[in-house]
Amino acid sequence: MKRTLLLLSSALMLSFMVPSTSSALMQGNTVQYQYFYPNLATNYSNAGNGNYLVGPGIEVANLVASVGSMDISDTNLLASFTIPSSFNSSAFNGFRITDIFGSIAAFTSVTINPITNMAGFSLANITFDADNIWVNWQSLSFDPNTIVSLDVNGSAPVPEPSTLLLLGSGLAGLAYARKRFKS
Repeated sequence: MKRTLLLLSSALMLSFMVPSTSSALMQGNTVQYQYFYPNLATNYSNAGNGNYLVGPGIEVANLVASVGSMDISDTNLLASFTIPSSFNSSAFNGFRITDIFGSIAAFTSVTINPITNMAGFSLANITFDADNIWVNWQSLSFDPNTIVSLDVNGSAPVPEPSTLLLLGSGLAGLAYARKRFKS
């Protein structure tokens, strides 16, 4: 009995030493920012296209044609415009954020944050799947005070294999203790 209690208490102490899965969505992960114009088959070169590690501060300094920047946080995309202009009408005039390494939980929703003040911008301008978010703001205009803020949600993280192994070991230990206690 003492030996069983020692094994169970050891397993419990080990469970506190196992790193837990982070509940962060994009924080600490790399995303790719790509601007497309006049369609999704054409990369627009005058933009801050590239891979960005999501963390503190502004990730994309050149949203497109030096009109603004984008701060990507754990669950938000915040585009801030610095000069007045408008987006040309075309099949696609916007950007895509991509989870290029498959390290981010699947995107499950993208909603417009109430601080967004771009006239005419709506959910019709946003498309997403598990690994990509597209924003098409063709024919919309902006001034130096325009903000587009999108809240992003993802699916629950999957437990790490070491956590599942520890849980299984604990259950096996309890079953063994119960069997020994009955005999």
